[in-house]
Amino acid sequence: MNPRHKFALGIVAGLLFSCNAMAEEEKQPLTCPSTNFHQFLDAFTESEAIQRAFTNIPLKVQRIENNENLTQVLHWETDVKFPLFPSHQEREKRTLEINLLELTEYQAKVALVAPDTDWLVHYHFNKDTCWKLTFVDDQSL
Repeated sequence: MNPRHKFALGIVAGLLFSCNAMAEEEKQPLTCPSTNFHQFLDAFTESEAIQRAFTNIPLKVQRIENNENLTQVLHWETDVKFPLFPSHQEREKRTLEINLLELTEYQAKVALVAPDTDWLVHYHFNKDTCWKLTFVDDQSL
């Protein structure tokens, strides 16, 4: 084999190894950002990857339809539109506020509110080994 072929073969082998390593890295599950809810929520809101990893699928979503009827739907992974929770920058841009409504050892409930409007969404989290989003209750009118 001439030196050019060896060189080209070495580059191809290196690229294949590097792509394979990246693919393996992407398959590895994310570790829990924190068992402390405040730290978990900070990480959850700022990372779509963390939202994907720590959202229960199917995700239960409830909405008010026509200002009166409640509709509950289970969303499978293909139906869930990420990010589910806006980042700090997006919240500032849209003037949204986070209010912690409930926090126990194993449950948390957060309200995302647009002040002085009818826009309100509750996010429910449960903790096993890590916190996970389990239910979204959109109460916006």
